[in-house]
Amino acid sequence: MFYLYLFIIFLLGALSPVQTSANSKAKEYLNSPIVSSLCSFIVGTAALVLIVLITEHSLAIPAEKVAGLPWWAWAGGAAGAIGITANILLFP
Repeated sequence: MFYLYLFIIFLLGALSPVQTSANSKAKEYLNSPIVSSLCSFIVGTAALVLIVLITEHSLAIPAEKVAGLPWWAWAGGAAGAIGITANILLFP
């Protein structure tokens, strides 16, 4: 399992600049860093839905579980949106 985690770490390190480059190029086509970020999150969401379905998890999350999430759990999504948009703006 250690080697799998090590591989994932290296893969993430290699994909980070690829993601920023792709999003920055999308900004040129879409004329907006925010729309580029939105497209990135839409594709990411679709990929995660597919992964959830492939791994035999359910997309049905009880409302009480969602409502019970602490505020900082929601802040992760906002931080991701800010981070991706900042990368798009700062990369060039």
